[in-house]
Amino acid sequence: MALEDESFNNPAFSQEERMARKLEEEEPSSSKVVASTPEKVITTSHSCTDVEAGTSQSPPMRKVFPILRNRRGFILAILAALFYSFKSMFIDYLTLTVDPFQGVVMIMPVMLFGSLSVLLIKRVPPPKTLTQYTWLFYGGCAMSAYLCSFSFSLTFLVVADAVTILYASLMFVGLLSWIILKERLVLLDFIFAVVSFAGVICISRPHFMFGYSKGVAEIEEEARDLFLGVTFALGAAFCIALSYPIVRRQSQLGVHTFTTVFFSAMVGSLTSAILCTVMNRWRVPAWQEWLFALGAGVSYFCAQSTLFYALSIETATLVNIAMTVEIVFTFFWQFLLLGVTPFWTSYVGAALVAFACVGITLKKRATDADAMP
Repeated sequence: MALEDESFNNPAFSQEERMARKLEEEEPSSSKVVASTPEKVITTSHSCTDVEAGTSQSPPMRKVFPILRNRRGFILAILAALFYSFKSMFIDYLTLTVDPFQGVVMIMPVMLFGSLSVLLIKRVPPPKTLTQYTWLFYGGCAMSAYLCSFSFSLTFLVVADAVTILYASLMFVGLLSWIILKERLVLLDFIFAVVSFAGVICISRPHFMFGYSKGVAEIEEEARDLFLGVTFALGAAFCIALSYPIVRRQSQLGVHTFTTVFFSAMVGSLTSAILCTVMNRWRVPAWQEWLFALGAGVSYFCAQSTLFYALSIETATLVNIAMTVEIVFTFFWQFLLLGVTPFWTSYVGAALVAFACVGITLKKRATDADAMP
């Protein structure tokens, strides 16, 4: 080493040679430091960056992003609930001037175009067996009946009450699954069904339980509207509950999800058009009504697509719980856009129905966990 230093300091060497020799001596040591302590070098650079940024900790968003990424299915379910609330509001505006049967016919083209586009992009083959087409027809009838019943309920009820009653569909699911799919019916399902029915009672506000402060004529008219509205809303809830075992049966037969949406929209359009023709309810819609129908169709398709994607990356338990937020969204839009302040009984009924939904969902999760080997 002394000889190398002596030769390096020898004035016989040119300045360029001395600089080159110096770089050759520093290069191995520098490589050695980097290779032996890579973590320390990286840590030092991050520390310098933090000091330059004026902070000694990582930004909070570095911790938030992984949480959001891990729970993106739950967030998508909330987004689906938001789209469903938009759909309900658009249908509420549409049914003010358009017959519900014609309204369904105006909404369905968006569902047809959207689902067909997805099927073509994914190159999904069409159904092949008669059994598949039979269950697709059943699903289409259930969807058409749901949309028509829900639209009719909006002509008698405020939109938030109608949407809340829709979530009482879970009290029918256990019974229909027992009848159609031969699944076991347990006592806890009956208890949550009673809680959900109590929520419906709070929303419907029967006169013999809550009373009225109006005249006899107004009492009779309001009672009639509430009865019809709740009846149609419960009919829509029953159709939703009926669609659960139907869609599950379709999945068991190998039917693609968007094939179900396409055939449901097609059958719904045909049946609603036939009923509207028989009842002579056709009329030429205004451009505002077409906008409401377009908004309802786009919102409905986006809601279903988002919900399907959420179910593919998140557990059904969390998705069902997140979907109950639709009730909150609808109450908010109703107050903000329509200026309607619900009765206190509507809040109580919504809370009872949401509690029953969450309870049934958690019970199903526990039952599925016990059934696993």
